[in-house]
Amino acid sequence: MKRFAAVLVGCSLVFTVVGAFADSASIGVGDSQFARPPHPPDVIVVRDDTPELPKDPYRAPFRLTVGPAAITTGQGIGPGLLAAADFGSGMVGLRLSAAWFRGETPGDSSAALSDRAGLYAGELTLDMHESGPLHGVFGLGLGALNVGKADREGWAVAGLARLGFEYSLALDGADARFGAGVTGGLLGPGDAMATGAPAFVAANATFSIGF
Repeated sequence: MKRFAAVLVGCSLVFTVVGAFADSASIGVGDSQFARPPHPPDVIVVRDDTPELPKDPYRAPFRLTVGPAAITTGQGIGPGLLAAADFGSGMVGLRLSAAWFRGETPGDSSAALSDRAGLYAGELTLDMHESGPLHGVFGLGLGALNVGKADREGWAVAGLARLGFEYSLALDGADARFGAGVTGGLLGPGDAMATGAPAFVAANATFSIGF
């Protein structure tokens, strides 16, 4: 009996200790003994403060040009009119032009351009500042000079070099420009009456519009 009582007392002590430990180690849902989840990272907003570039002005692939002009071989000044068609919206382009002038000294048959003159030309052009409003343009080409005296006329081939400046108005949907230029010409083969002077200079002011 004493042995059985000792066993009962020992078992009671064991159950008591185990019960106390279980009570102290119990964890419920939402208990603070769980580790808290990490906080989500802060959202970083990146701002692009790069200034917006100015709008590139519209450049038409085809422009019509017109304006007053003048021609001289050194014996006087012959006023006239220039009309041209310009092709190309990039750095390299093409110009086809025609200009009609009065003579330097009308009525003087000894003058190189006495009564009237016409210049018909084709040029390859180089726009030396294609992206800005102010365009420096260089042209190189060939032309035909027609000289009229009284009831006669003659033709001569001319080599041409042109330096011009154009200012673009930067309009939306239209390429409008004001310009000015100087063209130098050297005469080549032709009729004797058209080659009375070896060279000439023509100047012009223009207004161009493209679509």
